[in-house]
Amino acid sequence: MAKSHILRKLPRPTVALMLQQVKGEPCLSTVYQNVDFTGADYRALFTADYEECQRACTQDTACQFFTLLDKAFTSFGNRFKCNLKFSWPVPRIPVVEKKTGVTSGFSQITQISQQSVCQSKLFPNTDIPGNNVEVIPAASPEHCQALCSAHSVCSYFSFNRYILTVLMWLNIWFSFSVTSVLCFMLFRHTFCKVSFLFFLCSNNFNCNLKKNNEELVTEAKDGITSGLPARFCQLDNTWLQVVYENVDFPTSDIRFELMDDADTCQRTCTQDAFCQFYTYANDNFNDPIYRYSILYACMHANLLKHKYCSCFK
Repeated sequence: MAKSHILRKLPRPTVALMLQQVKGEPCLSTVYQNVDFTGADYRALFTADYEECQRACTQDTACQFFTLLDKAFTSFGNRFKCNLKFSWPVPRIPVVEKKTGVTSGFSQITQISQQSVCQSKLFPNTDIPGNNVEVIPAASPEHCQALCSAHSVCSYFSFNRYILTVLMWLNIWFSFSVTSVLCFMLFRHTFCKVSFLFFLCSNNFNCNLKKNNEELVTEAKDGITSGLPARFCQLDNTWLQVVYENVDFPTSDIRFELMDDADTCQRTCTQDAFCQFYTYANDNFNDPIYRYSILYACMHANLLKHKYCSCFK
């Protein structure tokens, strides 16, 4: 059953509806007054009442539930706004980053689909520029493809690892010169601080979901993998079995447990119905702040007799 992640009471009337459009099962037509299903928005439109918002959700195959901000909503500019929503069937990771000494992966529980398995269509070292509708973290091109396939409006995608730049400041004092005059005019000071960019590499795993049903324009670019979604067949889900060495899935922790190795951590995650992905810290992990937070959690659980502590997501 499709569920909103957060149910929140609102101080002003808001109506919401949760729908289930699974073949052979009835729709849930209950309306919840003064309740907001926060997040999971993918489309918004203005409707006169909740019945019209309900019809818009029902007729949209991607919509699972909605929230309507009615005429009594506190924000005048958002009144009569109908937010169509859906829950991702694919694990979404808030942050993916490179980090030495950790191992990350996914739960091995997968949904059984009656659809035939299809081969994924990926274009290595190829970018599809522009037309981004959403940029979200992903662990791999295959994970990105699964996200695109689940998204209601994704036409294609590009997966890359951006190299971020960090702005470093050097204080260089100039004597009176043309530069000094310009600085004085701009900053009311006879001397100026000049900034220089120093590039520090930081790997971020980005899945760029794109929408353009008119054309597909590609260009060669190293380090970027692009591809097409699968709409009417089941993607090969072997990407869920991949173990990502020196890759961290920080945040979204639901609990900490002590483990002897990453394999045990993965099995424990799979056995937990609420666990979607995990990160395991090994002997090579040397982030004192992160390790302290893990040990602190374990200390309160009286489990410090073991060497490692892993976090579930």
